[in-house]
Amino acid sequence: MSQLTKRRLVQEGEAAPLFSLPAVSREGTISLDDFRDSKAVLLGMLRGVYCPFCRRQMAQLTKVADQLRPIGVETVLVITTAPERARVYFQHYPTSLPIASDPEMAAHRAYGVMRPELTDRPTNWPVTVNPNDLSEVHSDHSWPDVIEATTLLEAVELLDAKDGYTRAEGDPEEQAKTWHQLSGLILIDKDGVVRWTNIEAPGGLADFGNLASDTEIVAAAQRVAP
Repeated sequence: MSQLTKRRLVQEGEAAPLFSLPAVSREGTISLDDFRDSKAVLLGMLRGVYCPFCRRQMAQLTKVADQLRPIGVETVLVITTAPERARVYFQHYPTSLPIASDPEMAAHRAYGVMRPELTDRPTNWPVTVNPNDLSEVHSDHSWPDVIEATTLLEAVELLDAKDGYTRAEGDPEEQAKTWHQLSGLILIDKDGVVRWTNIEAPGGLADFGNLASDTEIVAAAQRVAP
């Protein structure tokens, strides 16, 4: 993991940083080299299973993956939940996607996926975020199971309730460490070159939880399909 040092967001045309991380969905590790020369990769870099926004992102990417596989694009997820805890979750909510665990967010940093710093001053998105704003900023959400206007903090509670999700041991510690790490999508061609990026919440803090639409993801994948 010698390349995992970059901080700015990777740019189109750059070599994708290599990684090898513990696999959640199977034994062993998941590496970008697993797909080199054979498949393009849509890399979904998310927070952990404690995050209701990320659970919806996982569901979205699982669905989109069915459209990408026939054109030679594999979808790979990297999440911040530790392997042993993640495996318990996916025993109950299985997925067909390769999933890697990265509690230290080393791969997120390597690809330059933003992580706003916490501040007690006004939020300057995406450089800084004031946690108090979570109970003030109304969510500009795109989840069909949430109709009513709600703040970001209320959205977390509402979505957890809709999912029937009960906080597990270790969730509070992971949340405190990772909640302000943004999610991102990185599309990498079969030669290991970055061809498209999409970072969560491009519209500001109110947009927290939103990634590219299915249509945008498929269109990007079609441009780099082997």
